[in-house]
Amino acid sequence: MSHDGDGLHTVCVEGSEDVKPEFVSTDPANLPPAAPAVLRDGLGRLGVTRRLANL
Repeated sequence: MSHDGDGLHTVCVEGSEDVKPEFVSTDPANLPPAAPAVLRDGLGRLGVTRRLANL
C-alpha cells in the first residue's frame, strides 16, 4: 500500500493479482441520529474520512 497526492494505492506483492479491498468514505453529516454524540463530535472535527472496508 502506498499514498500520494492521488490517494491510497494497493498492489499485490506476492502471487497473482487478487481482489483489493474497497475504500469507503464517510461524511459525518450522514451519520444516523442514533450514533453516539462522542462519535459524531470526533468525526465532525475530521470531516469526510476514508477507511478500508472489511472483507
